[in-house]
Amino acid sequence: MCALNFTCVRFSYILLGMDTTEYTSGDFRRAVGHRLKVRLYEKGISIADAANAIGLSRVTMSRKLNQTCNETFTVDEYARLCDLIGSSADDIFQETKNALSD
Repeated sequence: MCALNFTCVRFSYILLGMDTTEYTSGDFRRAVGHRLKVRLYEKGISIADAANAIGLSRVTMSRKLNQTCNETFTVDEYARLCDLIGSSADDIFQETKNALSD
């Protein structure tokens, strides 16, 4: 399965004819992690509870959210996390893009 190191996302956006440069930068990946943490907070879900719900340890979840140690979510993990927070990957990416452009 493809790791969500934004290669899969980048390919999806290429198919849609969108510029992908901004979606592959380290800053964008960290901003997505921050957006996910904000959504978890808004839903009242702790990092540990979210990690447990998608089958990760709390430490691994934190590493993936914070983009440390080059750890990334798999597409399946990311999809389960988006389901948990009641959002879609596109919504998260668009919100992040909007926040970075402000």
